[in-house]
Amino acid sequence: MSKSKRILLTLMAGIGIVAIVGGIWVVKLKIQKESQPKFEAEKKITVFSSNIIVSENQEFDNITPQLKLEEKMINDFAVANIQYKFGEDTEVVDSELIKKWITVDEKQVLLREENVKEYVKGLAKKYDTVGIERPFVDSHGDVVTVSGGPYGWEIDQEEETKELLALINEGKSIKDREPVYKQKAFARGMNDIGNTYVEVNMSEQKMWFYKDGELIVSTNIVTGNLAKGHGTPTVVGYIYNKVRNTKLVGTGYVAFVNYWMKVYGSIGIHDASWRSKFGGNIYTTNGSHGCINTPYDNVKMIFDNIEIGTPVIIFYENEKD
Repeated sequence: MSKSKRILLTLMAGIGIVAIVGGIWVVKLKIQKESQPKFEAEKKITVFSSNIIVSENQEFDNITPQLKLEEKMINDFAVANIQYKFGEDTEVVDSELIKKWITVDEKQVLLREENVKEYVKGLAKKYDTVGIERPFVDSHGDVVTVSGGPYGWEIDQEEETKELLALINEGKSIKDREPVYKQKAFARGMNDIGNTYVEVNMSEQKMWFYKDGELIVSTNIVTGNLAKGHGTPTVVGYIYNKVRNTKLVGTGYVAFVNYWMKVYGSIGIHDASWRSKFGGNIYTTNGSHGCINTPYDNVKMIFDNIEIGTPVIIFYENEKD
């Protein structure tokens, strides 16, 4: 036999290699025997476990049952289907997504909490509206950009993560699920303010109260004293509480009011029996300590018809688009 033929036979002998490509084990077995002709075969196995280590001489027939068992365990576990509803939008947690959150360890299916937590965090980032910029159409039909403040939707991420973990572990199927919220707005979508709200235009020193789109009150007001640095902040707040016959206490003053509605921080809407005039430029030099002073009859009308949680939009006209 020539030298070149002996080299060729030597290169053809032995066992081939194992290659891993994107989670698929591709096994090429090259077998050479003296009494049989050489042949080449290819076999593909889907691998779910990160704990399987394959050596050159390992029999793949022994691995296949373990992989099939893991696949069955995963398929049996990932049966939940949770459909979230956010207004017109829908988010779905289905079996394919759940499988990405699973680890198989010693014949146990483990749902990774960090993946579920990250998913809920993504929902909050997409659908929470507290503090965001909003286009708001004022009483003159002009669009105002308003932002900041406590009003809006806010998912309770910690509690919703617990709820979602439990639903997946129990294999539940749920449609139109609403996540656990820390607080809710009055409407969904780009306009989460809805058609029931209080509008405070500080440039005009006027306030309007709309309920279900109907104008209930239109009134002059007095807001925070600009000259003394007590200017009322621009903010999207909401009616936090309603109190009758109380005293407002601050640095250097105590004031009795018949109607009090907290809006943001220490700022609220209330009557001001010590004033005989409202509106105009009073606020620039003789304004309030930050609250929205309102004539008695009008604040009573608002108090009697407004609900806790109603948004209050406070702005200056220079914020118009």
